[in-house]
Amino acid sequence: RNRVCAWPSGQANYVIHQTKPNQPKQSRQNKKRVSAISLNMDFASFFTSKKRSQWSDPSQWRQLCPSLTITDEMEKEGENIKQPSQLLSSITSQQMRSHLIDDGYALLNNQNEIGNSSNGRNETPDNKKVIQALVSSITTLHKQHSIPATFIILYDETWKLAKYGSSVLSSCTHTNNEFNYDILAWYIDPREGMVGFSPHRDRQPDEEEEPKKGMTGGDIVKRSFHKDGQAKYVTMWMALTDATPENSCLYVLPKKFDPGYSAGDNNSDDDDDKSDPLSRALPTKESYQNIRALPRPSGQSVLFTHRILHWGSKGNENSSSEGLTPRIAISFVSSDPTFERPYLSSASLKRDSQCPTNEESQHQHDQFLSPPPFRIRLLLVCAQLLIYHQRFNLSKECVRACYDYCKEHAEDHLDEAYRRKVFVEFVKAMKEWDEKEAAEKKNNSKTDCTKSSSKPNKKRRHEEENNKPKRTLALTAVINKKMSNMGGKIEVTVEEDNNEDDEDAMLEEMLNAEAKGYGDFHDDYDELDDEKNGDDNDSEGESEENKQSSEEDDEDSVELPFRKRNDDSDDDEEDDKDAMLEEMLNAEKGGYGDFHDD
Repeated sequence: RNRVCAWPSGQANYVIHQTKPNQPKQSRQNKKRVSAISLNMDFASFFTSKKRSQWSDPSQWRQLCPSLTITDEMEKEGENIKQPSQLLSSITSQQMRSHLIDDGYALLNNQNEIGNSSNGRNETPDNKKVIQALVSSITTLHKQHSIPATFIILYDETWKLAKYGSSVLSSCTHTNNEFNYDILAWYIDPREGMVGFSPHRDRQPDEEEEPKKGMTGGDIVKRSFHKDGQAKYVTMWMALTDATPENSCLYVLPKKFDPGYSAGDNNSDDDDDKSDPLSRALPTKESYQNIRALPRPSGQSVLFTHRILHWGSKGNENSSSEGLTPRIAISFVSSDPTFERPYLSSASLKRDSQCPTNEESQHQHDQFLSPPPFRIRLLLVCAQLLIYHQRFNLSKECVRACYDYCKEHAEDHLDEAYRRKVFVEFVKAMKEWDEKEAAEKKNNSKTDCTKSSSKPNKKRRHEEENNKPKRTLALTAVINKKMSNMGGKIEVTVEEDNNEDDEDAMLEEMLNAEAKGYGDFHDDYDELDDEKNGDDNDSEGESEENKQSSEEDDEDSVELPFRKRNDDSDDDEEDDKDAMLEEMLNAEKGGYGDFHDD
C-alpha cells in the first residue's frame, strides 16, 4: 500500500486496474515492480529492439507523463484549438506573408491578433494550458529519463498545438501549401552544455540537377518559390518557454543581406571562402550588424522560409539571471506537395471534420488531418530521430530500434520520398558508428600494444586478425546481384560476427538507394570491399570477380537470404548488417540513393 501511494498521481490507478483480484500475490508484486522500473528507466537502455514491447505500449508513455493523454480519437476528448478565422485577421495574415517574402522571416507577436488575450502573449486560453503541460512533461522526459523532446509527438496535447500551428501557417502562407507533419521539439539548457543548431538553411536545391539541365543555382532555388514570391516551405517555430539570448534564442540573417538566399550557394569560383554562405553574406565587420536576434516569450512564434540562414545561439551557461529556464520549443511546417509532400501518407490519416470545407474559403488549404493513432505517432518519432540522428546523439542500439520499427511500418504509412530519406540516414548513422567504433578499437589496440610490447610480433598479429570484423556481406550483395541476371540466387554462409547484421542492413539500404537514384554513397561499396579484402587475403580472385560484377547494370529484383532476427540473441549487431544491406538493395532497385560503389 505504501509503495503504491508513493507513486505520482494517476499511476497507482493504472496498476490497480491492471491487477486482477484472483491473481496470486507474487504476480501483483511483479506487476508493481515492472511499473516502477519503467518510471526510473534510462532512454539508452529502454529504447532498444529487444524492449520494443515496452516502448511501443502507450501505457508506458502515459506513466512517464501522467499529466498528458494518449488517445486515438482525441477530438472526442478535450478542447479544440480555434480555427484560422478566429486567430488572425486578414490584415495580419497579409503582413505576415509580406514579411516572409521580403525578409524571409516574420514574427508572430500577436498582442492584438489572437483572441482577446489580456497578457499580450500569443496564447489563447487553450494554448496556455497545453503549453504548460507540454513544458512540464518535456522537462520530466529529459531530466529523469534522458528522452529527446521530440517524443512529445506521442501525446494528444502536441497535436492540439499542431492544429493551432496548421491554422496559423494556412493563414500566412500560399494556398497550395499544406501541413506536412515535419514536427520537431527541442530542450536546450546552456547549463548542461547544450546548444541549438549551427547556421544552416532548411532546404537546398538538388546539386546534381544543375549539370544535367544546365540550370544555375538561382534558377533551381527560384523553383522552390511560388510565382508571387511565397515560399513552398515555411516553418513555424514556437517558443514553449521564454527564448532569450541567455538560454539560446534563434538568430537569422535577413534575405536582403544574404546573396545565397535567392542565387543559391554554389559558386563557380574556386575560392572556398566565396562559396561558403556565411563568408559571402558576412564579408566585412559591418555586415555582422545585419544579424537579427529573435527572442520570443512563451507562446510566441517565428515563421521563416526554407532559404533563410538561421541558427540557435549557444546561450550563457554561467548566467546569473533569476528564473532562467531551459529553452523549450516546437516547430511545424507547411509545404507545397510539389516541393515536399506530407511525411505521413493520406491513407494513415483522416480528414478533420471540424476544418472548413467551403470552396470559397480563403484558406481552403487548411485541411488539417485528424491526429494519427499512437503507432503512427511513434513511427513519425522514430523516422525523425533517424533523419536528425546527429542532433539527437543516439546510441547504436537506438538507431537500430528506430530502423526496425520504421522498416515494419513505413511502407504503408510514410510518404515514399520521406521513407527513402529515412533509410538513407539510417545507413549514414550506422556508418558513423562503425567509424567511431573502428577509431576506438584502433586507439585501444595502440594502448594494448604499448602495454604488451614484450609479446612476439607474430602472436600479436594473430590476435589482431582474430579480432577484426569479417566484412563478407558486401561480397554477398555483389554475388547475388550478378546471379540475379541468370535468374537465380545463391545462399551465402556468413561467418558470425557482432557487426555482420549491421553491415547487412547498411549494404541493403545503400543498394536500394543506388537502384532508385537517391542518397550519395558512391564510394562506400569500394570501402567495404577493400575492408573485406584487407581482412581476408585468400579471397583475392573472388574480389576481382565482384569488382567486375558491380559495374553491371541490373534492374531485376535482388533478394538476399537474410537470417531471421533472433531477439534472444546477444549478437544484435548481426541484424544491423542485414538491415543495412537490405536497404541498399532496395535503393539500387528503386533508383535512389548513391551506393553504387558500396
